[in-house]
Amino acid sequence: MAYKLKLFIKYSGGIANENILSLHELSQSLNGLSRALSITNNILIENGRITKRNSWKKRDTPVRYYVSPSKTGSFIEIISIVFEEPAVRMIGSSVIGAVFWDMLKFTWKSAVGINSSVETPYSKNIIDRNPELPEEVSKVLESPLADLHRPIQSNHDMKIEVVRPRVGTLLKYDKGTFDYVNATSASISTPGIVGNITKYNNLTGYGRFYSDELGRTVPFNLAKGLGYQDIKLLSQSLHESNQDVLAGKVRIVAKITKTNNGNIKRYKIEGVEGL
Repeated sequence: MAYKLKLFIKYSGGIANENILSLHELSQSLNGLSRALSITNNILIENGRITKRNSWKKRDTPVRYYVSPSKTGSFIEIISIVFEEPAVRMIGSSVIGAVFWDMLKFTWKSAVGINSSVETPYSKNIIDRNPELPEEVSKVLESPLADLHRPIQSNHDMKIEVVRPRVGTLLKYDKGTFDYVNATSASISTPGIVGNITKYNNLTGYGRFYSDELGRTVPFNLAKGLGYQDIKLLSQSLHESNQDVLAGKVRIVAKITKTNNGNIKRYKIEGVEGL
């Protein structure tokens, strides 16, 4: 038996207060919404494996998405999400609703730099098996959420809310989150960044690097072709810093992704040197 739920996407501020939006911007926004929903639901169905497309045959698509006419008197799009029987069987009919909202809130907050945590046992098991999931999903969701934010580009006072019926707003996006997901990457590498690895998955190449200069951790991924010795130093740094938070220091060369207001969002590590 299929499981159905709804969510609302509410646009307010700017020209949305006149109950109109640019057709081009709205189409981009809804396309981004569809892609982001697909990525998050695939995480649930694939047990934490991040895929942009599901591996099921088209006739067996486990989750389908539909849009209904906007609600009268406000610019709210109504989205119906239908989990088909295979997905319901995998996740469990008694928990699938709670798990969906839990993972949606967690992944879509992580992707815009907002700290979040999961609450349901099903979601916690996924994170326990994939501790670097927040860093990886943030990178993958970056493009679809940038599209979802598209109407804010020409209406800086606009807000976009993800609303759970009968519960209220789960997520609110604005100019600040727009700047975050539309970060730009430097074309020139920056050498001499000192710190240590605090999280790292050697299969995916995603992790977190504590920067001594910034005094905080920064998500990272690896540039293609990074050498074996460099990767070995990253793993060694993680091991040593797990024993002593002040140990395992390395110096990295990285391209830096910054938000529009200049905050460092991510490193792409291109070289590693032991200290």
